Amino acid sequence: MFQYAIKTIRRFLEPPPNSTPRDYRYYFTSNSMYLYEFFGHAAFIPIFWLLGARVVFFYNLLAIGMDALCLTLNTRGRRGIGFAISVTTVSIHTILCTVAFGWASGFHYYILCLAVFVFMAPWGKVVNIFCVGVLIAAYVGLHVYLQSAMPLYPLSPRFLEGANIINIVVNFITLSFLSHYIIVAVGKAEEDLKKSKETLKTILAASPVGISHVVNREIIWANDVLSRITGYEPHELIGSNVSLFSRNLSSMGDIDQRLYKNGANAGIDIPSTKLVRKDGSLLDCMVQIRPVASDHRDQGAVIVVMDISQLTAAEKTRQELENRVQRGKKMEAIGLLAGGVAHDLNNVLSGIVSYPELILLDLPPQSPLAGPINTIRKSGEKASAIVQDLLSLARRGVTTKAVVNLNRIVEEYLKSPEFEKSVSFHDGVRIETDLGGKLMNTSAVPVHLANVVMNLVTNALEAMPDGGQMRITTENRYLDTPLNGYDQVAEGDYAVLSVKDTGIGMPAEDLDRIFEPFYTKKVMGRSGTGLGLAVIWSTVKDCGGYIDVTSDPEAGSTFTLYFPVTRTPLAQQASAVDIQRLLGKGKRVLVVDDVAEQREIASGMLNRLGYTVFCVPSGEAAVDFVAETAVDLVLLDMIMDPGLDGLETYRRILDLCPGQQAVIASGYSETERVREAQRLGAGQYLKKPYTLGELAVVVHETLGKTLSSGA
Repeated sequence: MFQYAIKTIRRFLEPPPNSTPRDYRYYFTSNSMYLYEFFGHAAFIPIFWLLGARVVFFYNLLAIGMDALCLTLNTRGRRGIGFAISVTTVSIHTILCTVAFGWASGFHYYILCLAVFVFMAPWGKVVNIFCVGVLIAAYVGLHVYLQSAMPLYPLSPRFLEGANIINIVVNFITLSFLSHYIIVAVGKAEEDLKKSKETLKTILAASPVGISHVVNREIIWANDVLSRITGYEPHELIGSNVSLFSRNLSSMGDIDQRLYKNGANAGIDIPSTKLVRKDGSLLDCMVQIRPVASDHRDQGAVIVVMDISQLTAAEKTRQELENRVQRGKKMEAIGLLAGGVAHDLNNVLSGIVSYPELILLDLPPQSPLAGPINTIRKSGEKASAIVQDLLSLARRGVTTKAVVNLNRIVEEYLKSPEFEKSVSFHDGVRIETDLGGKLMNTSAVPVHLANVVMNLVTNALEAMPDGGQMRITTENRYLDTPLNGYDQVAEGDYAVLSVKDTGIGMPAEDLDRIFEPFYTKKVMGRSGTGLGLAVIWSTVKDCGGYIDVTSDPEAGSTFTLYFPVTRTPLAQQASAVDIQRLLGKGKRVLVVDDVAEQREIASGMLNRLGYTVFCVPSGEAAVDFVAETAVDLVLLDMIMDPGLDGLETYRRILDLCPGQQAVIASGYSETERVREAQRLGAGQYLKKPYTLGELAVVVHETLGKTLSSGA
């Protein structure tokens, strides 16, 4: 029973978990007082009965119940109600006892204990002072009243002396007990606070962000991360003004008003700013400022600094990659449109390019029609070149690459009439060349690469209407790390072509669009077709290369093209071809094309070359024809709609006639499908519109004859 009582008392004296130091002190003090009152009231019940003080006796019984209620309320967190009941109960009990037994009985000493208890209550100064004032008034009122009033139950001098001694001893013991445990509680709270501060400092020191405590803009504490971020030693930060590492903060004259104006949600967030490091460099960072106490400015603020330089760099890289992807998608979409137009134009131009050639063969040299017809042919060839640019842009033109040397391409263009004509319009431009020795070869379509050089030089000349300097350079360059320029250039060996001018340059907003077809800042109709830079882009990409562009409206532009190198040597140039030595001598050729004009052109040329020609309008008709009639060669269009295309037609023909020779002729085709047909056994690819000489060579070589056989 005794152990149970001790355990119960301890339970009332143990504070609830997660109590603040102030709550812990009050909980312990209040429950100690309630227990003291409970046992004191219980002990005086028989004494009051023996003394005959019935009113005090019955009130003592009520007080015991009130003490138990206060303990229960305090334990369950209803501290305010318990406090009010206890102060009221003890005050009334003290007044009754003092009135009943006189001032000399010493019961008024309990008001002193109650005053100490009131001072421990966590209700704030106003409430505590009011309660103590009420107790003082009660104490003084009792004293004045008992100066003239007789006690209701007079006690003997010996009893009064004993009661006084007991009251004084009990009060001293109670006050000492409370004081001792208050000191213990305060000490424990201070120790816990110290440990909390040490723990907090450890946590802040281990934080991955820079943290400092600033009072009146003076740094009084900072963790090691802030020291690393700013480049200052820890002792250099402590005691320094925040302007030491953040000019932006020092220039904010209204920082205090901004910091505290939101009350409980006070603070400042700076998502992105520049932090000045000790070496003077700027670092991208995010800053958050929070007051330690929004209602006490003298406690300063906490400044959190996060290094976001890597995030900024990653975001910049992501944005650049996204821009490149968008440019690529835009070029692809425009290229698809250009490719479709080019396919239809090629079919139209075949008659303009090929028929004049056949007509000129039948006309005498002195015919007055020869000149106009030849002009028609040349115009068709120019139009065909523009269509080829569209195909290059669409990257749908299937042209055989060759090993070329950039130096030769540049030298040939600089000696060409086209270059001389362009220079004649720009007398004030000085041209310098620095072609690197032993320049490595690259794999490209020679005519496309010549077009690239021509467009770069022409654009540079036109960018200098008032004169200037253009510099053309070539060199071998090895990149051991990727180059992040206008294009992301991968590491590797490159043959590099650079054209630099001192012209008017381009603003940054134009650089993202300069390779779009028909996007130009030139005066309409002044020169070109608006496809020059778009063709450059497509040609370089077809070669697996990269483009870097820098431009300044005040310093000019530099175009640097990176072409992957090849170790394959240059091929020997072919000699001129004599068409008379490439006649077919009756060999049987089947022309397969879904366009009637194309069949007429091809059959006319082949007849002139001495071949026996048959024509069919579709792949299905070609398969049926070959099943009945043997031919030496099939001249096969790749795109035929609707029905079988060239690749599927050739597959079915091979099922019927294994080893059947064929030539693919088209102005627009998927590269991979052409290559697949060639892997199956087809010969060279013949691009529409083609000339009589081109047709003669391709058909002759595919049939397995050499140029020197004379067959």
